[in-house]
Amino acid sequence: MQFKTAFVSMAPDADPEVHRKEISLSKYLLITVLVSPADKEKIIELCRGLVNNDGVKSFIFCPGFGYSLLARIEKELGKDIAINISRGDGRSSRISYKEMKKAEWF
Repeated sequence: MQFKTAFVSMAPDADPEVHRKEISLSKYLLITVLVSPADKEKIIELCRGLVNNDGVKSFIFCPGFGYSLLARIEKELGKDIAINISRGDGRSSRISYKEMKKAEWF
């Protein structure tokens, strides 16, 4: 039996049907999916599908996910699904922001 988790990260030009990868070991399955921040309802639907179709029980979200969207996802998926958010400290966040700005992310 595998522990199944998904890392969901935002990118401006992401297409979750194309930008999805899996790493599968005997006891661990990691599904990585990139999503566009533009359509919140599609993100919620994607997460629901990861739970219902792939058996994901734990999510890790990138820092781009705000608390209100995470609350909606948690409400939609239920209390038996773990919701985690990956956040850096202030220094790391500033470095990341600077590099994302250089890459014309915003």
